[in-house]
Amino acid sequence: MDPALYPFWVKLENQGRLAALQLIRRHRLLEVFLMQVMKFSWDQVDVESHRLEHAISMGFADRMDALCGYPTHCPHGDPIPTKEGYMPHEELVPLSELQPDQGGYLWRIATDDAHILRYLGQRNLIPGQKITVLAIAPFKGPITIQVGDRGEALDAAGDSTQVFGVELATLLHVTLDKTPEDMRSGWPY
Repeated sequence: MDPALYPFWVKLENQGRLAALQLIRRHRLLEVFLMQVMKFSWDQVDVESHRLEHAISMGFADRMDALCGYPTHCPHGDPIPTKEGYMPHEELVPLSELQPDQGGYLWRIATDDAHILRYLGQRNLIPGQKITVLAIAPFKGPITIQVGDRGEALDAAGDSTQVFGVELATLLHVTLDKTPEDMRSGWPY
């Protein structure tokens, strides 16, 4: 790694990496707990989790984990590291990179912006939802997707066809080889 290219790059030793992963674990477990138990919405849990993540013990995190059914992912689809500090790697593709008639399951929302999360939630675009690309307009134009199975009305307006700009589509990460059964999510389905 060239220090000139990365002047502020920090390399963590094993102990520092474990501490960072434990913090991420507490944060994501808090998000699940706040949504499932405390009934916060998914656009509120990130801010609350940041406030609490340094204040809870490992024992408290373990109890939240058990109470929430040992979730593997937070409500936004991010993996929850194990107690031992293992972070699973997942092969995901941004929605913006799919082609027409290609699809999979929405797996991760790569933002904590409350406005975007609220917008996506109103359109029932949550991790575990089936998505198929119907059309892509040229020149980075909008992407038209089918949410769920054809004919299934899903969003608040009763529409299962959605249109998104490329900027938003890059935040929606899809798995091509997993199903919702593979994800013990933080969502109270």
